[in-house]
Amino acid sequence: CEYVDYFIKRHGGKLKWRDNERVLEIGCGVGDVTRRCFFPLLPRNFQKFVLSDFSPKMIEFARKEFQGVEHVDFMLLDIEKELESSLYGGFDKILSSLCFMHVRNQVKSFENVFKLLTPGGECFIVLMSTAAIFETIFQLSETPKWAKRLKHHREDPNPEETIGRLLKNIGFVDVFVKKEEFSHLYPTVDDFRETLKCMRDVSSNLSQEEKEELLEDRVKLGIHFNTKFSLPGKVIECGCAEYLVKQHGGRLDWRGGERVLDIGCGVGDVMHQCFFPLLPRNYRKLLLTDLSPKMLEFARKEFHGVERVDFMQIDIGVDVEKSLNGSFDKIFSSFCINFVKDQRKAFENVYNLLAPGGECLLILSQTAAFFEAAFQLINTPKWEDNLKHYRDIFVFPYREDPNPEMTIRDLLQSIGFCDVFVKKDDYNCDFPTIDSFRECLRAFPDFPNNMTKEEKEELLEDQVKMGISFNIVGECRDDSKPNAYPIMENLTIYAKKK
Repeated sequence: CEYVDYFIKRHGGKLKWRDNERVLEIGCGVGDVTRRCFFPLLPRNFQKFVLSDFSPKMIEFARKEFQGVEHVDFMLLDIEKELESSLYGGFDKILSSLCFMHVRNQVKSFENVFKLLTPGGECFIVLMSTAAIFETIFQLSETPKWAKRLKHHREDPNPEETIGRLLKNIGFVDVFVKKEEFSHLYPTVDDFRETLKCMRDVSSNLSQEEKEELLEDRVKLGIHFNTKFSLPGKVIECGCAEYLVKQHGGRLDWRGGERVLDIGCGVGDVMHQCFFPLLPRNYRKLLLTDLSPKMLEFARKEFHGVERVDFMQIDIGVDVEKSLNGSFDKIFSSFCINFVKDQRKAFENVYNLLAPGGECLLILSQTAAFFEAAFQLINTPKWEDNLKHYRDIFVFPYREDPNPEMTIRDLLQSIGFCDVFVKKDDYNCDFPTIDSFRECLRAFPDFPNNMTKEEKEELLEDQVKMGISFNIVGECRDDSKPNAYPIMENLTIYAKKK
């Protein structure tokens, strides 16, 4: 559901809705994605909404999902077979999610979509080019161990061009095809394993023992994927933020038409994957801000093509332009304010930027295992001189605070915030390999120092050794011992302006 909602928020605005629409969903499954993601798009006076699927069992589940909802009907339909001509031209909108990548005859399927649409009708289709859970089987099919027992996967180097050309040849106009990535971190190995178990069986020719062996090989491969598209540290940030937003994001009161600000957006991935799904579809504007022009450049690429999104360079630790005061109904920030020395100034700026009655949801790190590797070395004779300015950049003002929740609560209330909520939460996961931990450390910005390149490499390796000693690296992990530190110790803040 989160995956589909992400793409609807990015591109659903392309659909032009009118009164009395006749809407069809192809491949409704159990109906949960339909109910939560597609159904809210429909105008209130839609004429009819038909949910279709190849599987009678899925239709049965979908009926239960939509029990009591008026103007909704259900149909057994195989989109790659010949359809009843009485259905042709019967729909103004056709929706589909995560169905078409399971269809062998793509030409026939899209021809059917074209025939089912009335003249001027539109379709909105989300399908996967690939996914980590499927890549585990695709890549194993190319190994000597499994090549003879698994079917090979046919790849398309340019699926956007292929689909675009196919649809235009059929007769579609105004064709838009966009390939985008969506990152998700499975919290545990067991979660990933259970997801694989739920997938359709692709190994019917294998014995039960071979199936179990294949499952474990897929799990191992998934662990070592870590992520194909992001640095390990960024994946951890996204996974952590996603976890905390699910825990506390329900405190926000959404009304529609909100003006939203993100402070310290970085490359934009956390906003896009974790906060953006919270926004109502009729939000008025989203402003992403960061101190770094380079980060804003990345964020622009992350949000390319998304309407009502703008970008601005802002330093939240100093005075902000007065013209911005009172301009935002919601303010988000993740893993930014813990780098600000003047905490009062940062929170005063948040307060001033909010409109009366506005709310903020802020995530700070008290500390993190991958920063502790350097924090611990600061106190060693070998590194104390070279690391004396480390915390000029990596401030973490609450690291030594025995009660950071009370400290922050008192500070925010003294500024004028009301309904202040501060909660400390730990987030635990492992870096799968030494290399993934090393690359995470390499991605950190530099700090004032006079070290040579060789000394920096030596520091990096000492940090890696420290991380291994913390028991946070999967391939070196001693399961009989606990982690010395959680991967991230976080402080989630909700507060409201009077």
